Amino acid sequence: MKEEPLILAGGFIRACVANETVTDADFFGHSTSFLESCVDTLHKKHGGKVHKTQNAFTYRMEKGCLPVQFITRWLYTNPEKLLKEFDFTVAKAAVWWDSDSGKFLSACDSRFYPDLAAKRVVYTRPVRHEDAGGSLLRVRKFLSRGYQIHIKDFAGVLARLVQGLPDIKDWETYSGVNIEDSILKLLKEVDPWAFIGEEEE
Repeated sequence: MKEEPLILAGGFIRACVANETVTDADFFGHSTSFLESCVDTLHKKHGGKVHKTQNAFTYRMEKGCLPVQFITRWLYTNPEKLLKEFDFTVAKAAVWWDSDSGKFLSACDSRFYPDLAAKRVVYTRPVRHEDAGGSLLRVRKFLSRGYQIHIKDFAGVLARLVQGLPDIKDWETYSGVNIEDSILKLLKEVDPWAFIGEEEE
């Protein structure tokens, strides 16, 4: 991080602060080519494995080591924009190296610590390129870890899902669309480690 303009953000910081199990570390940057060069540098220096998907480059030095993900789905030149676009307040935290001051700097949402202490999932309704069911799958993960979500925030997550459904004017009589299958297609796991981790176990 001292050598390259990378931003560490999201679940790694949340897990460290809340003393939860850390599953991976997500890094963000300004371009796909830049992030690819970062993972290639690690791979050449330490060996290990690199998995490339449409959402990220995932690097793991060896089995048992913490996987590192370089997220390509969303690209950022500064942490402020990154934090603005996270979908839950308990993910809105970032750390980066500031070459001007020669220090690591950090930032988080004003609700990050209160919501994390209460294990409360608050949906931020971000305006970004997002799979319609992505946030709903993340809610599922939070609930499995003992978090709770207010009904209004859950409604917001569901509203985002519904926006991805076909235009159905009459839900009771419409026979041209299998609604359950349509919803299932929208529930796409965007975290590459969800698949890679299972393959390596």
